[in-house]
Amino acid sequence: MRIVEEHRAWYKFTVKTDEGKVLECVYPTTTELKRCVKPIFGSFEILSKEVLPSVVTQEMLDECPESAFVQAGNTTWAYNFYTRAVSKGYAYPVIIDTYRGYLVKDKAGFESCKDGLVINSIHYFKTKTEVGDKLHWEMDITVKDKLQESTETSNDIDEYCRIMARHDAERDVCIDSFLDFVADAKDDGYQIGRADYEKYLKYYDEEKAKMSGNSGNI
Repeated sequence: MRIVEEHRAWYKFTVKTDEGKVLECVYPTTTELKRCVKPIFGSFEILSKEVLPSVVTQEMLDECPESAFVQAGNTTWAYNFYTRAVSKGYAYPVIIDTYRGYLVKDKAGFESCKDGLVINSIHYFKTKTEVGDKLHWEMDITVKDKLQESTETSNDIDEYCRIMARHDAERDVCIDSFLDFVADAKDDGYQIGRADYEKYLKYYDEEKAKMSGNSGNI
C-alpha cells in the first residue's frame, strides 16, 4: 500500500462513552475524533489526549533491531494487521521507501497479528531506519472494556469500529459480511450508529445495489 499523505500531528485519545465504554482512539484532530466516534458510540467524554511521537527516536531503534514489510491479500487485511500490531504495542509504524513498514518490537506478538487475516508474507530485515525518520499513524478505535476481551462477537465489533474509523478512506469492505454483522450486533443489543445507524445501512445497501453481478466489494 503506497503512502501518499502526511499529517502534521497525531494524538491518542482516551474517551468514555455515556454507556461507560472506554475507548482508545488515534486521530490527527479532535474534530476527526468526534466525526468518527460519535456515530458509532454516541456522546462521549475525552478523558485524556496524548501527543504521539512524530519521528523515530534512538530508544525506538534500540527496542527494534528488525523491521518488516507485510504483504496482505487486500488493503482491508493490511489495515487490520496494522491496527493490531500498533495498538498492542508490537511495532512502531514507519515509512520505508514510501511504503508502510514496521519497526518490530515484539516479533512473536507481531506474528500473532496475522491470525484470521489473509497475509501473503512478512519480510523481516535489519532495521535501517534512522533517528528522525517519520512515524506513520492511522485512524483507529480500540475498545478497552470487557466487550473487547473475548468472544467472536467482540472481534466483529472491533472490526466494525475500524471500518468506521476510516469512513470513506476504505473501499474494499465486504458488504455482505458487514451487513450480517450489523444485524447480529443489533440483535445482541449492542447499540451501534445510534441515530446514524439507518444512514449507514442505507449507504451500504445503495453501494451493494450498484454492484449487481460482481463480488460485492467496494
